[in-house]
Amino acid sequence: MREIYRSGLIAAIIFSLLSGTLLTGCKTVQEYMIADGYRELRGDELKKLVIGNSVESSTGWKDNFKADGIFTGNSPRYSYKGSWSFSEDGQLCIIKNHPYVPNGCTMVFKNDKTGDIVWYEADNNSYNVKIITDKSTP
Repeated sequence: MREIYRSGLIAAIIFSLLSGTLLTGCKTVQEYMIADGYRELRGDELKKLVIGNSVESSTGWKDNFKADGIFTGNSPRYSYKGSWSFSEDGQLCIIKNHPYVPNGCTMVFKNDKTGDIVWYEADNNSYNVKIITDKSTP
C-alpha cells in the first residue's frame, strides 16, 4: 500500500513540476511580437493608420475603413461589408456582415525598424499587411 501511495505521490510531484514549467513557458501574442521587435498600435496612432485608408494583406484581402465607420472589404473569394469602431482601450473592432469573416477586435503590430505591419484578426489568424493611403476617401 505504501508503494502505491509513494509512486502516486512521485507522479503527482512530477506532474506539478512539468505543469508549472509548461504554464510559465506560455507567452501571449503581444509578448511574442514584442520579442520579435514589434509594438502594438492602439488609439490615435492606429486611427491615423486606418481611417480613410485601405489595409491589404499578403493573402489577397483588402479592407477599406471609411471615416464614417463604414467598412468594406474584398477577398479572393468574396466581398463583405460592415462597421468598425475603437474599443475603450484603443483596439480596432470590426463587425463584418459575412459568415466566413471573423468579427471582433484586431491587434495591430508594427516593427519600427522594418516598417512591417502584422494584423491579428479576432480569430487569431495573422497577416502581413500594407497600408494603402487614399486621401480621396471621405
